[in-house]
Amino acid sequence: SINELREILKKKLVFDDEEDIEFSNSGNLVVSRIWKNKAFNEDKIFARIDKREMTSISVDILLDASSSQMAAQAYIIAEALTSLNIPTRVLAFSNLFNFLVVNEFRDYKDPRSKNSKIFDYKASGSNRDGLALSLVAKLMDAGDYDKKIMIVLSDGKPNDKINLGTKGFFEVDGQDYVDDLAIKDTAQEVFNMKLRGKYVLGIFTGQEEDLEVEKKIFGRDFAYVKNYDRFSKIIGFYIDDILD
Repeated sequence: SINELREILKKKLVFDDEEDIEFSNSGNLVVSRIWKNKAFNEDKIFARIDKREMTSISVDILLDASSSQMAAQAYIIAEALTSLNIPTRVLAFSNLFNFLVVNEFRDYKDPRSKNSKIFDYKASGSNRDGLALSLVAKLMDAGDYDKKIMIVLSDGKPNDKINLGTKGFFEVDGQDYVDDLAIKDTAQEVFNMKLRGKYVLGIFTGQEEDLEVEKKIFGRDFAYVKNYDRFSKIIGFYIDDILD
């Protein structure tokens, strides 16, 4: 899967760095086109070489803390991207009472060897997706890249019932983050990022009955991954489309 994803992206990145030859009315004279000027008064008998610069991109991989299988998926993406020297950051988020907890496994400029830290990921059931997306979006603003991509690995169920099981002991001062409130808040943050020129892809790893929630949050920019056979193709084609 890592090799397949790397090859999909490599072809696109190499193509973007190739040279284009454009015929114009100025530049380097192309002797074989002189006859066109005499016969048809064609003035585009010169060649200009336009070397297209590779689009600079950054990728943030964000994992909600709901499923341990996400570590393997995040590792596949990070390995493929960092092998091509694409700045990649991997973060996981969860909530502890009314605190957002974010673990950073690698940052943009970390060596590729840091990818192994992704397997330090531990699943936890509570998450406020909208808050995490808002935070990471602000972190992305600091990077000077042409295109900024966020890939969210999620079970599609933003959920943080902060006072669950605390009755009789103590209560946390805060509002539960569940159902429509959580879904609408997360969808709003995804919309805000797209509005500010960022690209967001949701990778859905939950149950099929929760697909409608994922659609509400990410719109058309989500993929339902059932097995690894299609995983690298889905990620590769999405990033390839962005680079176009």
